[in-house]
Amino acid sequence: MTRDLGGRAGLALMFHALDQAGDGGGFFDAGRRELTLAIEDPSHGVGMFDGYAGLRAALALIARREREYAPLVDACDVRVERRLPIDAQEPGGPEVFDLTHGWAGIRLSRGVLGTYGADRLSERLLGVLEGQRWLQTYGMAHGLAGVIASLALTVGQLSEVTRVSISSGAAALAASFVERDGIRLWPPVRGQAQLSAHRSAWCCGTPGVAAALAWAGQRLDDRELTGFAVDALLRLGRRPSSTAHLFGTGICHGLMGSALVYATVARATGVEELAAIAKRQTYEVLSELEFTHYECYARNTQREIVSSAGLLDGSSGVALGLLTLAGDFDGAWLRCLGLAAL
Repeated sequence: MTRDLGGRAGLALMFHALDQAGDGGGFFDAGRRELTLAIEDPSHGVGMFDGYAGLRAALALIARREREYAPLVDACDVRVERRLPIDAQEPGGPEVFDLTHGWAGIRLSRGVLGTYGADRLSERLLGVLEGQRWLQTYGMAHGLAGVIASLALTVGQLSEVTRVSISSGAAALAASFVERDGIRLWPPVRGQAQLSAHRSAWCCGTPGVAAALAWAGQRLDDRELTGFAVDALLRLGRRPSSTAHLFGTGICHGLMGSALVYATVARATGVEELAAIAKRQTYEVLSELEFTHYECYARNTQREIVSSAGLLDGSSGVALGLLTLAGDFDGAWLRCLGLAAL
């Protein structure tokens, strides 16, 4: 298991949340053990879900209670800076700038506790928005939505240049939907026409895209854009969850990711129907967990269905989501997913 938020750092954060919720059971020691293994991991990735940025986010969250970890947050920042190919003129692919592996996720990891000033990362992300020919995917995990969410959630004072870039990027994203049976869907790849069985999840599709548009609308004080995002979520959420072709209970492809999107946008906008959809989907997660005897399943790289403990596709993410929705753990960690804190 790797050091990043999808690996040991995510497990450490889950155990930290369980300990903070007061459930006992040795969670404090388990969290420290996983965090030690994450820190000692020899891998050199830099992203949120493949390296130091994910570890940095977990350390920053945990250090709020366990202050001895605070110096390691700065150490992670230094290591990321040393390994970041940020002076490249154009990214070679989405993994350079996206939320899971690239600049958007690194920026979110640094803003996990709140907004901060512009830096080289925000400048590069603005460049991505301005050169939209680089963006071939739309979703939160790997595409335009993740870039927009990263900027909207982390940049403190929006300059006019930043406002214009976010606005133009959001307009392009909003205009890219395809309507099927009254539901607004976003293709995972630009120009893809076949959407009949497309998954609409946090990672790609309507939930993640609509969340990013909602954050942009709120930061820009654009009620029309925010309303468009809410309407897209309502159109999908009023249908049975099977309509979204979700897989399992996890955050990335499954019910928990969708529930967290609806809950965070509901909190930000005050739309009660969104909150009701989030509650319904949370109960569906609990029902599915009971059916699987509390195992969380994902597909591995060979497309085999396996039990997973990861934050994105497995039990640590589901546990964190449930604790947060129940009010037993604060939602700052949700910024790592491009979602506003609960």
